[in-house]
Amino acid sequence: MPRADRAAATSIVRVALVAIGGAAPASAQEAQPAAKVDAEETPPGTTPPTVDFLPLPDRWRIDRDAWWNPYRRNVLKGDAPIVGQEWFLALTATSDSLVEARRLPTASGVSTASPGSDPFFGSGDQVAAAETLLLTFELFKGDAAYRPRDFELRVTPVFQSNYLRLEENNSTAIDPREGDTRRDRFLAWQELFVELHLADLSHRYDFVSSRLGVQPFASDFRGFVFNDHEPGVRLFGTGRDNRDQWNLAWFAMAEKDTNSGLVDLHDSREQHVTIANWYVQDLLAPGWTHQWSLHWNQDRGGSFVDDNGFPARPTRLGDAAEHDLDSVYFGWASEGHVGWLNVSHALYEVVGRDTHNPLAGRRTRVNAQMAALELSRDFDWLRPKGSFFWASGDRDPDDSLAQGFDSIFDNVNFVGGPFSFWNRQGLALTGTGVALVDRLSLLPHLRTSKLHDAANHVNPGLLIANAGLDAKLTQELKVELNASWLRFARTAPLELALNDDDLAPDIGWDLSIGATWRPWLNDHVIVTAGQSWLLPAEGLRDIYGDDTLYAGFVGLTLTW
Repeated sequence: MPRADRAAATSIVRVALVAIGGAAPASAQEAQPAAKVDAEETPPGTTPPTVDFLPLPDRWRIDRDAWWNPYRRNVLKGDAPIVGQEWFLALTATSDSLVEARRLPTASGVSTASPGSDPFFGSGDQVAAAETLLLTFELFKGDAAYRPRDFELRVTPVFQSNYLRLEENNSTAIDPREGDTRRDRFLAWQELFVELHLADLSHRYDFVSSRLGVQPFASDFRGFVFNDHEPGVRLFGTGRDNRDQWNLAWFAMAEKDTNSGLVDLHDSREQHVTIANWYVQDLLAPGWTHQWSLHWNQDRGGSFVDDNGFPARPTRLGDAAEHDLDSVYFGWASEGHVGWLNVSHALYEVVGRDTHNPLAGRRTRVNAQMAALELSRDFDWLRPKGSFFWASGDRDPDDSLAQGFDSIFDNVNFVGGPFSFWNRQGLALTGTGVALVDRLSLLPHLRTSKLHDAANHVNPGLLIANAGLDAKLTQELKVELNASWLRFARTAPLELALNDDDLAPDIGWDLSIGATWRPWLNDHVIVTAGQSWLLPAEGLRDIYGDDTLYAGFVGLTLTW
């Protein structure tokens, strides 16, 4: 090849390689950085030297923009190190706004706010609102794109201001002079932990790490038994090229603020929870993940009065004696798909002892079960699904065997999740001082609340059959429709609590529609809205009357 042609070909290769990120030099001489050449120093009739290397900033500083722009590389979002090449800082600010209108059974009490109200139930209309502000600081070491972080310090202070207006007195506070309106605010540390990378187990970065402090933890896929933020210690890691994941955690449960549900680190709950679980991916079918878990719940709660002045622990049902609960949960769950069929299931068995169950009025031995199954299939933008949920109920609340299933601290996303009336709203068992079902729970547990009270295994249990449809109408808008039939598994505990020996088991229909809109196709702006109705059947009418219960809400989440 002529020299001129070789030179031209070399220039073309160099240009192409520079365009895709740089080129190896043709010789050691060419590998030297090109000196800056002044055009005036170039001899007449000659061509200035070719610059083979272009000076560029380091890889972290390419494409930087204003600090307030979350869509570009930003040192405050962890896109570039703050010290050296390994230390990063990520800040996240979130505003979560909620407005909710609902009708719940509300006792008129001894000082009703509405003259002429029914002597037992008054007006059930309520309005609730909450504004929650979160600011998360993450300081971490290590390039975590392909491997775990070496070190992380995460701090999340949370401030909530909430408002509740009822149409009746006696429910916002124990003192009826407080009226029918309550305003409250609370500051909490929802995350406050240190994570330390302990060891790598393989060249593919299977690892062992630890966390110490207040941290979130969900012990299964759908939050059936434990889903909470609590102070504790956690070991976790992976194996077999990340096909296995495992956790070993211990939590010293803290009290909760009554009106916000946030962690109150000033008071200990005198409850210890130990959890071990193991996830295995692609078991029995590609894309199907199975999980086995063990929970050990040791509750020495004593007595407690909540922030509104109501006695919260021990349960105000029965003889209200202080007691200790010691129970162990064995669980098997799965999430994924078998071919075209999406599958989610959970099976739990809980055994243990209660030194003095308040409703039974004696020492009890715990033996209860739970089962859940959801099957669905995707048809382009539609996902029809069917679900079943069963929690065992107690046959005889007067004997020493407690057969009602209850959780440690659940936060369930199943059979409609946060759009479902039964799951989203709490129903007080009026006149008993306990709840029939707690907010963000499925279980009719007959305890004061999951925030403050011990699990109660003398309860009626539950059966739910659900049909639902998820529809992704556009890239930004998703709609969920759900219809559920609910029924108590056993009515004997309710009959004892209400002193009524002829309660029907049927609860009724739970109908709901919910929508989630992400206008920018990300999580920076999320608008959520839902409407639900509980149409009472004979069993619920026996307890609360004939009124249809409803709830509607709108939420706005802004994140930077």
